Amino acid sequence: MAAIHKPEIIKAIKRNYLNMQQALIEELFMSIEEHAPTLGSHREQIWKHFFERILPKKFTVEQSAFIIDSSGKVSKETDLVVFDEQYMPYIFRNRNIKYIPIEAVMAVVQCKSTSFRQSVIESLTGWLDSFDGLEPSKQGWAGTVTPNVINKNNDREIRPLRIVCGLFNAASREMEKFIQNHNCHLLICANQDSGNDSLSIYRKHATLFELISAILPNLTEMQQETLRKEYFAIPTNNWNIHQNKNAEHELIGLLTLVFELNQYLMCINNPMLFPHRAYVAMFNHEDCNLADVKTVTKAKQKPAEATQKRCTVKENPHA
Repeated sequence: MAAIHKPEIIKAIKRNYLNMQQALIEELFMSIEEHAPTLGSHREQIWKHFFERILPKKFTVEQSAFIIDSSGKVSKETDLVVFDEQYMPYIFRNRNIKYIPIEAVMAVVQCKSTSFRQSVIESLTGWLDSFDGLEPSKQGWAGTVTPNVINKNNDREIRPLRIVCGLFNAASREMEKFIQNHNCHLLICANQDSGNDSLSIYRKHATLFELISAILPNLTEMQQETLRKEYFAIPTNNWNIHQNKNAEHELIGLLTLVFELNQYLMCINNPMLFPHRAYVAMFNHEDCNLADVKTVTKAKQKPAEATQKRCTVKENPHA
């Protein structure tokens, strides 16, 4: 007997995602009076669980970390980092501070609360811009199937998706203006208005091709033209799922993001080969030499100026 189309099952799934979305928004808007730091951390945890729920298990979502490259450059602190732990299980730690190599990072997420005042915009701008100087290394090597027994990173450089999540109380035109004027790929906004809970999605790029070009900035002209013509000339709003097709403003944001985020990650799924030697060179650089044992022992009693000095290393292509 052939399979039978049962629209009532699909409707039930859509209703379930609406219920999950409403529960997410209610939890985000839960107030904890006079405990702003606690509330901020609590909301980061909620967004963390949200991404863990909709992303494949191969990705790890780490809270409160910095992104680092093999020349020693470091981003601003990031609320959530989505990285590929299956291929690159590396987190460099300095006690409770975590540094994740940019080659492993698929997405970075910053979580904000309800206000969208100028100081918040300036803070987000500084955070978004802090990734611009980070450079993935091309020194990764790995064994592959024959005939290429050993493969090397050539010109493949993955830039992480930059996502901002918030409970912003600003008008949609302000959200659209922000994302168009800043290097932010997705802006996810939880709304709670007169009992009408919703999850709005603002996108910087109109097509999948434009987004992939931003994440993989060094594609050749031929590669870009091929992608433009054959594969990625697809509007990014094609992933929108609505409660009713005839009422496009009634977006099921949670279910939309399940498909949209995973499609983006699949487009950049082949990871960069981890450049082990480049990071070895970073740690061994003379600017990062530790003092002798006696000096280090004394330094435990009072802060050492050397630990506050930024370590910048130029990658050695012949290492």
